[in-house]
Amino acid sequence: TMLPPIEYLDVSYYPVSGIADKVYTGDSLYQTELVCDIAPEQYIAKNYRNNVNAGVASFNVEGVFPYTIGRRAYNFSINPAALEGDVIIADSNFVYNGYFQIPEWSFTETVNDTLKMDVDYDLVLTDNILPGKATLSIVGKGNYTGILSSVFNIDKAPLTDNLYWLE
Repeated sequence: TMLPPIEYLDVSYYPVSGIADKVYTGDSLYQTELVCDIAPEQYIAKNYRNNVNAGVASFNVEGVFPYTIGRRAYNFSINPAALEGDVIIADSNFVYNGYFQIPEWSFTETVNDTLKMDVDYDLVLTDNILPGKATLSIVGKGNYTGILSSVFNIDKAPLTDNLYWLE
C-alpha cells in the first residue's frame, strides 16, 4: 500500500504582520508582536541581522518541522535614539582675547556620559571668537539624534592705558 503524500505549509506564502520599527537601545532588538495566518508554534523568527545599531535590520521567518517548511526574509528600521536632557556650561562668561573660546561643559543626564564625541555626537561651536553671544551645540549622529544647545557670553576686552601710544 502506498501512503498518502505529506503536505506541508510553506511559511513563505503566508505574510507576517506586526513588524514594528524600533528605537536604538544599545542592545539587540527583536520583533515580539508577529502575527501570521498559521499557528504561532508553526513558524519562528530567527537569524536576526544588523539588529543593534540604527539602520535597517532583518530577520527570517522560518517553518518549524514537522508542521511547516520554508523561509521568508523581513526588514525593520532601528531609529536613532533622542539625546536626553541638556548641556551645562561651567563658566558662561569669557573675555575677548582674539582666540576661539571653548567652554567646559557637561550633560545634565548621566545616561549621556557614556557617549563618545565624533562617534555619537559632534561638538559645534558658533560665534565663539568675537564679543557677543556664542553657542555650544551637541548634535547627535549615528545611533543618536537631536541637538542640545547652550549659550555663553564673550565680553569685550577692557581698555588699557597703554593700548595706544604716540611716537
